Amino acid sequence: MHGYLVDLKSRTVSAPDSTVVSLTTAEFDVLAVLLAHRGQAISRDEILKEIKGKSWHSSSRGIDGLISRLRKKLPVQNSSRDLIKTLHGVGYMLTPQR
Repeated sequence: MHGYLVDLKSRTVSAPDSTVVSLTTAEFDVLAVLLAHRGQAISRDEILKEIKGKSWHSSSRGIDGLISRLRKKLPVQNSSRDLIKTLHGVGYMLTPQR
């Protein structure tokens, strides 16, 4: 994933230079959902549903803050693109590698 190594079992992310990227539990959960839906658009509500389950009732706008923090912590080197693309009116998607 753009040089980052994600280990879902140990819940760790390593940067291209092999340093460990410190993510909160919620940030990692959002990243894991995006990875599970790689190449697909996923809405805020779908992300929340996968993280918290059907009974979770909260503002889906909190996902926006988590996405923003992930973008800052996981920059794409030598690219003007973000790792996570916003699809206005739809949701988010991991950007493909080139």
